[in-house]
This record gives sequence, structure tokens and C-alpha cells, in this order.
Amino acid sequence: MKKQNINLMEGFSAIEKRRSAKSDRILVFMAMFLSVILIISAFSFKLFLDNNDLKDRIKVTEAYVNDPVLKERILAIEVMQSKINDLNEIDKILDELNASFEVFPRINTLSLRVITSNMPAGTSLKSLGFDGQWFTIQLISPNYSEPSKFAVNLRDSEFFEEVIYQGYTSEVVNGVTRYVGKVVAILKVGE
Repeated sequence: MKKQNINLMEGFSAIEKRRSAKSDRILVFMAMFLSVILIISAFSFKLFLDNNDLKDRIKVTEAYVNDPVLKERILAIEVMQSKINDLNEIDKILDELNASFEVFPRINTLSLRVITSNMPAGTSLKSLGFDGQWFTIQLISPNYSEPSKFAVNLRDSEFFEEVIYQGYTSEVVNGVTRYVGKVVAILKVGE
């Protein structure tokens, strides 16, 4: 058998094409594989750096939180806050007490003005006593009916809760008879 025209170049180029196609695929896969490895490596390196930075921040924060000077300050603030809360509670109690004292009867210029303005003409005060709610008034008058008029005037003023006329006594001073009337007036609560 004898071949006349043997063209080795055709066979060689076919073999080289197959070999070249295989090596091109391998190069493409290798390039892709290396790219993925590089991307993963870069991402891992960045995560490593971020993790180290985060650990450093945690250490700084722990050092700050565990600082004894800071703990002393926090303790001092807690003590002060406790004292402030106690003072606020005391202030609240005092406000309630002040509010209750507001309704207690008390003597003031208005109550004295009401007493003196309701005295009949020609009468004068002999004594005035106050025990926290009760006024005990002794009135001197030249007429025996004036002390009872005084009691009626006080009752009509409606400034007092109750007015009690306790009668009169007579006394002679320098040859003149004068009458001493006794009136008890109860202040209204809150007045």
C-alpha cells in the first residue's frame, strides 16, 4: 500500500486544533478558578481586618466600662439619684401637708377686721383669745343689749361657722356701770 499524497499537515493541524481547544478550556477554567480564589481571599482579608478592628473597639469599650474611676462616678450618681428621689418624696409629703394646713382655720387681719367692724358703736374690746379655731371675745359696752347685737352682727356676717353668745356681766368702774359680754365665734374651715 502505497500512498501517493500523504498530507501530514492536515492531520497535524486537526490534532493541534483539538489540543488547542482542550488547553483553551483548561485556561479559561483556571482563570475563573483563580479569580474566584482571589475574590474570596480579598473578601476574607477584609473580614479579617474588620474583625480585628471590632476586637480592638471591644477592648477599648470594655476598658472604659470597667474603669474604676467611672464605676465610682456611676455609684456616686446612683447615690445622688437616690437622695434626689428621697427629697422629691419629702417634697411631695410637704406639699400635701401645706395643702392640709391651708384648710386649717387661722387668725389673720381679715378675721380681726370682721370682728372690729361688727362691733356696735360705743363698744370696745376687753379681750380677744384664739385657740386655733375658736375666738373668745369679751366686749365692753355701756348698754347691756350691745353684746347680744354684736353676736347677731357676727352671725349675719357669715364669716364664722358658728357664733355663740354666752351672756353678759356687769361691773362698776369709777362709778359707771358697764356691761361685759362674752361671745365665742368658730372660724370656718379654710377661711
